[in-house]
Amino acid sequence: MKIRFSFPVLLLTACVAQGTAPVVGEGAPQGTTADKLMPEKPRMLFDRVQSDIAAAEGEAIAALPSVIEEFTASGPVADRESNQRGAGFTRVYTDESGEIVVTVFIYNNQDLGLTDDITPAAEALLDRHLQEIKQMESSGLYSDVKIGDRRAPRELRWRREKFRIIEGDAQFVQNDERKMTVVMLASDKRLMSYVRVRFTYPRETRWKIEEKKGRFMATVLYALREITKVPQ
Repeated sequence: MKIRFSFPVLLLTACVAQGTAPVVGEGAPQGTTADKLMPEKPRMLFDRVQSDIAAAEGEAIAALPSVIEEFTASGPVADRESNQRGAGFTRVYTDESGEIVVTVFIYNNQDLGLTDDITPAAEALLDRHLQEIKQMESSGLYSDVKIGDRRAPRELRWRREKFRIIEGDAQFVQNDERKMTVVMLASDKRLMSYVRVRFTYPRETRWKIEEKKGRFMATVLYALREITKVPQ
């Protein structure tokens, strides 16, 4: 499956690259929306572009392999975009035991003009996602949450392709069991979206994850690059 973006998507993305169109996302003031930040015509164009990007995200995540490494997709793709613009879509994978859960997120956070590199905005976004895990402690879902250090950006290679990612980790107790989680983040300029993969697993199985997490992430990023590749 190949994904093609409409003319409004390409037009507004070009405007963003030239600095002539506003971007609503991580840098937006608290409590504001695209409706408040934009005049009527740019807002309408932004809404059209956001809708087209979200549609492409939904198609792309559904087209990912149903089995990656030893992890199998379980359940349908979850549409988060309908409830929160920019939140995109998720797909869950598990191992045979069901103890290791891998969640794939594809979303643009209402940020346009993304590149394949790790930018300060991407680093800030990863920090925010790690803090969201910490916040689950106050909700009672997790206890004894410990957030690890964000690691320096690194490069993954897969089938002669290169991908830049950044990652961080955390530990917590859930249902009296100590668990670990690793969050990896990249961006895909063709899909105009962030790609996040979160592994959650019992601490005693961490030796399995270290050798598999990079291959899983690389497989997802490679598949998305193939899906969005422009025909020659």
